[in-house]
Amino acid sequence: MNDDELKAINDRLKERRRMAAERDARQPAAQTATPRQPAAQTPTPRKAPSTRGGFFVIELESFQAACTIGLRPAVALLVLARFTGRGGTVTRASANAIEQRTGIGRKAAREAIDALTARGIIRREGSATKPRYIIVRTVDRPDPRGSLTEAQRSVIARCLRGEKLSKRDAGVAANLVTRGFVKRTESGGFEESPRDDATSVWLPNELVDGVNGNPSPVELVRQTGDVMALRLLVDLYEWHRLDEWCGVDPRTLRERYEEKFRHAVGAVFVIASMPAELTGDNALLPLFAPHIERDTKGNPVREDGRIKAPLFWSRLGVLQRCRLVRFVPHVIDGDRAVVYPCAAKTVGSDRRGEPAETRIGEAAFRAAERILGEGTEEHTAFFDVFMEEGPDLRGRPAEDGVAFIVPRHMEKASVIGIARLTFRPKTQATARWLSELAQTAEHWEGVFNDAAEHGRTVGIVGAQTADGA
Repeated sequence: MNDDELKAINDRLKERRRMAAERDARQPAAQTATPRQPAAQTPTPRKAPSTRGGFFVIELESFQAACTIGLRPAVALLVLARFTGRGGTVTRASANAIEQRTGIGRKAAREAIDALTARGIIRREGSATKPRYIIVRTVDRPDPRGSLTEAQRSVIARCLRGEKLSKRDAGVAANLVTRGFVKRTESGGFEESPRDDATSVWLPNELVDGVNGNPSPVELVRQTGDVMALRLLVDLYEWHRLDEWCGVDPRTLRERYEEKFRHAVGAVFVIASMPAELTGDNALLPLFAPHIERDTKGNPVREDGRIKAPLFWSRLGVLQRCRLVRFVPHVIDGDRAVVYPCAAKTVGSDRRGEPAETRIGEAAFRAAERILGEGTEEHTAFFDVFMEEGPDLRGRPAEDGVAFIVPRHMEKASVIGIARLTFRPKTQATARWLSELAQTAEHWEGVFNDAAEHGRTVGIVGAQTADGA
């Protein structure tokens, strides 16, 4: 889909929202109008959606079940969940809310709601004119493992008590193990396998509302026609931990950087790297599993010993092009723990970090230039990393390279891009992360600015030594 087609779709969506708002504003007046008192012709402005808390919660299992029905039911469930209260189950949003916030028409929105109702994912209550919907909790839906007969419950009880089983009961027990109701212990006995707890995911309101009148993230992904791309977006929120990993766990998903320059100056290394490729460590993790290739027997397809997941990377690319996921560069030590972020002003928008992270990256670059010394061979080699040959055969600044400085005991330090979602729920955890990031930026920016001004590396070394000196 090219830019003109996308613009045309978005223009039609905005016009549909305007017409829906005017129609809803006129309806109450038309119902109360009398020959003596004509209905008012001025539409009543629609109340802006609530931003209290800035986020909503949905059970991942419910959303994944909606994805198995189709794209429109999955989109509809997210819109309905956006308007739930504190419990995350009761909503008065309906087809009208779906129509206004997506490109789904009212009739199609009703059909999506009916599909969710038929599958037992939501339940309708209230009157015909003022319905409300209950998003059914996972624990209240039928157990996906199936139901148990009294005889099977009796076998489970005997298994848990450690009683000797007859040949027939042993066969029943084996079936119950396969279905996941009980499991074997290391000692050869049995223990109960309770139903999996539901996984709650906190999503930002902007995911459904959009920002500054632009199409919402949910609408952008809906336009792709790929329900699994929408599932990947929501799944990424479940793996997103700003306080622990500054984004998505980099052991799961990251952007690899290739080192292009390294030079020791006194007690520090000055390093420059360029982005190389996106990679992940385990394609069998739940984040990857729905997107991997499988053979006719359902087994993962391997190539050179690695599981193939081309659909995962393709769908991730869609989310990147929609500016919903970006890979922010971070310096990591030899144990792969984050030392500091090192974004830069010049990087592309799919690698740009928070302003505080950009200040650190820019200060590190200036410090690296000063430490290497202008006019030296090392300075020239360092700067060449950040120049690329343009169509006119002249050098120009490369956009996505990063420079960083670490003490020489961090010989294995490198830089990686950590996946981060653009829209984040306004939770206490997000607020804490932003506060801690501000403190980190103040510290490292001060250290690097001192090095850039005076050429001193003692502050950089002291920041990572036992006595701070």
